[in-house]
Amino acid sequence: MSDELKISLKRPLKPHRCDWDDPEEAAVRGLLTIETPFHILTSGFDKHTRKRRDGPLVSAYPVAEWFAWNWWRLTSEISERPSNGAAARQWDFSHRLSNIGSGCDWPNISIYSDGCKSYLHSIRSMPDTVRSFEYCVSYQVDVSTKALEGALSKFIEATIKQLEDSGIRDSNLQRLWDDLRSEQADPDDVRFRTMEARLGFDPDELKEEVVLGILADAERIGRDALDEVAANAAQTENSTDDFPTAEMFQDVSKACGTDASQDPMVTLSGKFSDRRNDVWKYGETEAWQIGKWLAGKLRLENELNGHGISNRTLAQFAGVDESFVANGTLHWEKMSFFFQRDNTTPRLTLRPKGEAGRRFELARLIGDHVAREYWEFPEDQLLPATRTKSYRQKLQRAFAAELLCPISHIDEIVGSDYSIEKQENAAEKFNVSNQVISWQLWNHDRIGEPNIL
Repeated sequence: MSDELKISLKRPLKPHRCDWDDPEEAAVRGLLTIETPFHILTSGFDKHTRKRRDGPLVSAYPVAEWFAWNWWRLTSEISERPSNGAAARQWDFSHRLSNIGSGCDWPNISIYSDGCKSYLHSIRSMPDTVRSFEYCVSYQVDVSTKALEGALSKFIEATIKQLEDSGIRDSNLQRLWDDLRSEQADPDDVRFRTMEARLGFDPDELKEEVVLGILADAERIGRDALDEVAANAAQTENSTDDFPTAEMFQDVSKACGTDASQDPMVTLSGKFSDRRNDVWKYGETEAWQIGKWLAGKLRLENELNGHGISNRTLAQFAGVDESFVANGTLHWEKMSFFFQRDNTTPRLTLRPKGEAGRRFELARLIGDHVAREYWEFPEDQLLPATRTKSYRQKLQRAFAAELLCPISHIDEIVGSDYSIEKQENAAEKFNVSNQVISWQLWNHDRIGEPNIL
């Protein structure tokens, strides 16, 4: 991950013809470039000059306005582009630069976050869509969200300064930016806008009382947990309808869950404060790498070696009765979670019905607890395992896969034969789904994506 992201407008060396009627747009024109030290995501071929350029000749004004208006969704919404057509088109308006408008050939770059890291994904121009500028790069880079915020801020402020140098003040961009900076300075406003974005809405698109009602649960289930629940709810068509509350989690855990031990779930030995020299940085290192590493340490400390993990061992790690692991009659379709309300007995609830799926979800929750204990995060009353691709959920999945079926031991079973039969043999040995084996092989570059079961 590179934290060096630069969004800039390079002023052309020679005067050029300008077709913009809007004085704001005409005052801030140049070559738009988005780059890291190793990649220029906006590079392409200018059909008019017949030359390769680092970016298109455009006005910075609509770009800066778009950044300012979509700030919260770009930096706070935990979301990749949906597969549903209508939802995807709606998502594009807030995350894809090609939707800026103003009749320009904007780069087809998507910007989105997993809650810790931000991703910029460029897609080269299709031959039949090229007008004046042909983008030649298809690549994805990741930066810290702090780096993204810094790059957006510098670009917006540089655009405003160029406007002022041209005698243009009190522009709509200036007003948007003043309002945004005012919100950023108020912790309550930040929390409010962040939650709107987590739910997949633009500023003020939801009624204030709806957002405040959801935020009221933060102290009862934990702020981090509430963010994960909101991101999961955003995947549904109406994310605020039937939004899970603390009372709902308590009721569901009573009806569909099981008592967990009052003792904490399994943890790694020692404390993170004693291991400050570790190279693994939460939120910076790839989530799957951290998940794999934590699972390996837990297997080593419990002398699991290359063996599969029994339901009994998983149950002991989680502090629940072994029979619950395979009991698919007790499940909740929304998500798996571990919940403790006030001083009540902790309860564990799982989403899947099948044994292999329940084992995986239980391992995810164990991994979530191990990670939060290791980095000494604040204790939340709710530990959720959701269907999103947030950093936390990606870490959970990688932990569960490596805990249940380590890649090194999958290699011993399949060798260099990655056929369906071999993958099924490995899945049977470790009592996981075929998809988990495929994901492990793909994530460790053993097979290509088309070979995933």
